[in-house]
Amino acid sequence: MSGSGGPWGGGKGGGDEPPQGERPRDGDKRGPRGGREGPQIPEIDEIMKKGQERLRVLMGGRSRQGGGGGGGGGGPVGPVLSRNGILIGLAGAVALWAWASFYTVRPEERSVELFLGDFSSIGNPGLNFAPWPLVTAEIVQVTGERTTDIGTATGQTADGGLMLTRDQNIVDIGFQVVWNISDPSGYLFNLAEPDDTIRAVSESVMRDIIARSELSPILNRDRGLITADLQRAVQTTLDSYNAGITVIRVNLQRAQPPEQVIDAFREVQAAQQERERLQNEADAYANRVTAGARGEAARLVEEAEAYRAQVVNNAEGEASRFVSVYNEYVKAPEVTRRRMYIETMERVFGDMNKVILDGVGEGGQGVVPFLPLNELGRPPVAPLRRRRHRYHGSEQLMSRTALLLSVAGVAIVAVMSSLFIVDERKKALVLQFGQVRQVVEEPGLGFKIPLIQEVVRYDDRILGLQTQAVEVTMLDDRRLVVDAFARWRISDVVRFRQAVGQLGEAQGLRRLEGIINPAIQEVLGSVNSNRVLSEDRGALMNQIRDIARRQAAALGIEVIDLRLTRTDLPDQNLSATFARMRAEREREAADEVARGNEAALRVRAAADRTVVELTSEARKNAEIVRGEADAARNAIYADAFGRDPEFFAFTRSLTSYERALKGANSSIVMQPDSAFFEYLRSYDRPTPPVPPAAPTP
Repeated sequence: MSGSGGPWGGGKGGGDEPPQGERPRDGDKRGPRGGREGPQIPEIDEIMKKGQERLRVLMGGRSRQGGGGGGGGGGPVGPVLSRNGILIGLAGAVALWAWASFYTVRPEERSVELFLGDFSSIGNPGLNFAPWPLVTAEIVQVTGERTTDIGTATGQTADGGLMLTRDQNIVDIGFQVVWNISDPSGYLFNLAEPDDTIRAVSESVMRDIIARSELSPILNRDRGLITADLQRAVQTTLDSYNAGITVIRVNLQRAQPPEQVIDAFREVQAAQQERERLQNEADAYANRVTAGARGEAARLVEEAEAYRAQVVNNAEGEASRFVSVYNEYVKAPEVTRRRMYIETMERVFGDMNKVILDGVGEGGQGVVPFLPLNELGRPPVAPLRRRRHRYHGSEQLMSRTALLLSVAGVAIVAVMSSLFIVDERKKALVLQFGQVRQVVEEPGLGFKIPLIQEVVRYDDRILGLQTQAVEVTMLDDRRLVVDAFARWRISDVVRFRQAVGQLGEAQGLRRLEGIINPAIQEVLGSVNSNRVLSEDRGALMNQIRDIARRQAAALGIEVIDLRLTRTDLPDQNLSATFARMRAEREREAADEVARGNEAALRVRAAADRTVVELTSEARKNAEIVRGEADAARNAIYADAFGRDPEFFAFTRSLTSYERALKGANSSIVMQPDSAFFEYLRSYDRPTPPVPPAAPTP
């Protein structure tokens, strides 16, 4: 065996090679011809080469370590597939197939399995099995909420939120549709553009609702009704498409006047606040002055009552005092009279500067009295590059295994090129030299002749179209800018192919738009503009859809739905509309302020009248009370002082002297014959007879 070059054979020169499995000693490495190498090969290269040789042997090839010389049987032997190589290959193929067939579905997901392109089943969360390549699976997230924004910063257009109301005003609407997937198969197989469909349907429905509403309710009370109607209508439309989508809620994020007129609306709000302020200030004034008037009235009445009590009590006290003194006076008139006089004069003149001039006499001529008048008055991983371990060196001879694999590959390619799969979402035409040989409308496996026949696929789902805006002149000569969206599908692929040629769905879109825009102008041009902004809007859309449906049938197209989106004023008319809206708001603001002033003046005038009435009534009652008090006082005085008028005059005069003259800084210059000093001069007069004493009251 030593001369055979190893168990797999070799040349006669095999003796230069070390026994298999024995590593060459360092410094004794030999080249392929048995000679000694020059520079040493790196250790890593040697390891790689050995690994390559072992893999070749396992796959049934012949080891290249057996010989470089030419003895008997020294050339390469044909490939022989070993059992180990077959088993390893089969195991690798099974592992690769299993890896492609098993897949995981998360809790928030569902999978849709297709058997040769035809819908098979829905996969639930967990580990699922879909034997590849017969069954394929597509995973869809179903429970997560998805959002579509219309008229917001993330919407399609900057002015997408401007909508025309029934009363010819413009409102700025921004809202969000929140939805998820309820039927994964319907979502995948029925709608080609789910997001665009939801956006188009939602905007169309919202514009329809706004066109049937007036501006004022939209801004305040009808917001809840609008969102409820919008959610219901959008869900109904999507269900008619069998879209597999559930609308969870609608968030109305903005419903306000356009930016061009919003300042005027804010002025109205400010005017409303001003009106309330004026009314509140007037109410506060009325409350203040009427409360003050009621207090003043109460004060006047209470003062009058106090006056009555005071004067009556004083009168009763003075009368009682007078009667008491008089009763004693009648017992000894002269003594009492003189005593009272002297005591009074003592109190009066005690602290007083006195100058008394008794005419001009001999000693008093020229005497000028001194009057002290001057004293009077203050904000990559690099793909594992795979180190493309560029396996340096190339094979010079192709093994039989490679040849067999090549033949098998060609056969497989030939078979595969004659098979084709039609997906659940597609329809197909089999063309042979440009002629239609087969129409495949059901998903599944199909056959064709390689190189002679070709397969052209068309989308079988509902497709979308958003038309370009057109300016329509209405019957009343008003102009509106109108666009629409349509949902359509290919109903007859042969007719569709004949109509659009090789351009496919793109050409179909252009042809369909050429049908829809004239239909819009025909229908809307025959009605007044107020019908577009009313309940008749839905009927008009149905008329346009029916016209487009009849004409599109010749193209092999079925128009499933058609709705108006924009029905806006032309740009040239927007400025005039905004000016009118501003003028209306300014008038409303002026009316609010005027009503506030009117109400305030009414309240103030009523309060002033109430004040006058309260105070005048109070003064009247106070004067009545004071008059009654004075009358009662005079009656008391008359009853008491009428007993002896002369004695009353005497006592009252003494009281007056005391009150008038008493004071430390008082000075008096009087003539002795003044009436004030009547009793000063009459102290020596005879005392008048005294009437008998009266009992004390």
